[in-house]
Amino acid sequence: MQNRFYSVRVILACLVVLFVPLSALEAQEVTTKPALTLNFSPNTIPVGGTARMVWVSSGATSCTASGDYWSGQKRRSGTATLRNVKENRTYTMTCTNQFGTTTRTKTLKVDATLPPQQPGTPTSTPPIISPQPTSTPPIVSRPNPKPIQRINDSDRLATADPNRDWKTQGWNLLCNGGGAEVRSRDIPATGVINQVINGKSTGMTFVTDTDPSKGKIFKFAVHESEQDLKGKQRCEIAHTKNAGGQLPKNEIFWHTFSFKGIDWVPSKDSQIVAQWHVYAGGPGDGGETQNPFLALTYEENRLKLSLRYNTTTGAPKADNKVITAWTIEDFDINKWHTFVFRAKRSLNAADKPFFESWVDGVKMPTYQGLFGYNVPDETPYVAKVGFYHFVQKKGITWPATQPLRELYYGKSLLVRDPAAKFTYDDIIADYKAPVSTIGTPPVPPPPTLPR
Repeated sequence: MQNRFYSVRVILACLVVLFVPLSALEAQEVTTKPALTLNFSPNTIPVGGTARMVWVSSGATSCTASGDYWSGQKRRSGTATLRNVKENRTYTMTCTNQFGTTTRTKTLKVDATLPPQQPGTPTSTPPIISPQPTSTPPIVSRPNPKPIQRINDSDRLATADPNRDWKTQGWNLLCNGGGAEVRSRDIPATGVINQVINGKSTGMTFVTDTDPSKGKIFKFAVHESEQDLKGKQRCEIAHTKNAGGQLPKNEIFWHTFSFKGIDWVPSKDSQIVAQWHVYAGGPGDGGETQNPFLALTYEENRLKLSLRYNTTTGAPKADNKVITAWTIEDFDINKWHTFVFRAKRSLNAADKPFFESWVDGVKMPTYQGLFGYNVPDETPYVAKVGFYHFVQKKGITWPATQPLRELYYGKSLLVRDPAAKFTYDDIIADYKAPVSTIGTPPVPPPPTLPR
């Protein structure tokens, strides 16, 4: 299956989706001439008004502007603010690759009957996407005309909520590189700071704290000098099968969470801040194929969502198929962001597997295709939120300029939706609901924890 690559750039406070080729390691094979869009926001302005121009190309090697108002070599995707426009202006963009050339021409219209723009008039639009045969154009989530459906306790696979007693919740804490997990019911109310619980090292710091804009939150604090982690610095909450959070197969489910970094600075090393994984590693269960089959990774001011799949049991990691679903450039990790994932995982195309996502209410490109691994049905598929230092490039290590990294997380919620009855608005309403309106999920019996 051909990989699909997207890239998203945040322009001021507005998310604008810009698709650009990614690294050579994951670059998709281009066999057609470039896709190209050229748009204005707004399309018509008063005399002397301002508009934002956005051009988006996919598969291009170079792009050139022409016309009376701009010319010369341009970035393959980008924006420009057009100010004090007093008459109609026509702009042309031409993008090229080895298979051909694509040209788009568009006119920004000036209407003398329109009242003057007020200072600070927004010039943003919902995200713009270049043509892609296997993607759904992103939209901003709009109010649902139907009444909000209440999500019952029976619909919830798992909840990790900093506002509630940990002992009433079903999740595990993984705060070292050796794989030992501690059940939420066994964690002291004060949290853990390099403690040993039930004979297992908890590694780094995990506590509840308070954020002025969010209230109670989970705090993960990971230091690069932690020796117990053996290069696997991590501190994560895991929604596991044994803790009530097995991710369904061939069934729709939702995962919602929010996070922000504390005084992070861009660096070349990678951090996974959310992932879906498989607990496996023995003969016949997929062995080495088990990278995260979903990874939300922050690196160099960039947030990337990757999906993986492999239909062969026991295949090496190098054979995994990797799909970059989307990338947000200039991502401000030091602000709160809310993520909503909706998915149906399967390795059978007839099941119509898919992955949908929203970031801060903005619908991202939809992936339709296989993801996951060929392992026995009883193998636990888990969701994790937290911090995992992911070294994917040789020679890239944790920078000495930022030895401590802290992440704040709000609630993490998993919801089953086999009948596809819930909407984005239902999920968000439940996610933001006060604690008093949410029932307490049943606590599962003490299990044997996965290794």
